[in-house]
Amino acid sequence: MEIYATENQQVEAIRDFIANNKKILMFSLVLVVCVIVGGKFWRQNVQRQSNRASDLYQEMLIADHKRDIQALGAKGQVLMQGFSRTPYPQLAALLLAKNAVLENKFDKAEELLRWVLAEKKSKSFTAEIATERLARILQQRGDLDAALLLLTKSKPSSAYITIYEEAIGDIYLAKGQPDQAQTAYKKALQHVPIGVQAPILQIKLMELGVADPAAQLEQGDQDA
Repeated sequence: MEIYATENQQVEAIRDFIANNKKILMFSLVLVVCVIVGGKFWRQNVQRQSNRASDLYQEMLIADHKRDIQALGAKGQVLMQGFSRTPYPQLAALLLAKNAVLENKFDKAEELLRWVLAEKKSKSFTAEIATERLARILQQRGDLDAALLLLTKSKPSSAYITIYEEAIGDIYLAKGQPDQAQTAYKKALQHVPIGVQAPILQIKLMELGVADPAAQLEQGDQDA
């Protein structure tokens, strides 16, 4: 390392360094500017995409409310194909799948739900919803083993345990296995949020011979 006796020598050394490395320094400066500007542009573009996707999804909800199936499908396709950086394509597919079921287009609904599950960017809640709804379609079709496998191999969050276990109970009941159905229904009831009565679940348990389903609900509240 060189030691400079005077301040003038230090200044001269700096000037020489700049003169000898002008191209490298200019390139580095341009690179830094490009990174800053590019990052800002990318963030702005992502925000614009997110805002536009949100608007389109709101328009889908309005079309769904008005039962404007053509507009619903068109906006859904735009969302699914052009806004992959946002969560709205998966939400759009779920809404389209729901309407496909209402129109008895179960193959189309299954295709849309499997698309949601295949998307790596699907949030956990969209994947959980898609899994349960797909299981219901498989159950309706009579493919009970596939429906059961789909649910039992999944690990739902606490918010979805009741929904999953009730579906599992329904499938076991359809398979002619009331004991397993009762076990699933009890587990579903134990995970019902505090303050919620879940009358349908209680009725299902009573039909299977459980005299006091409310006790299961109280047990769930104590465990929580």
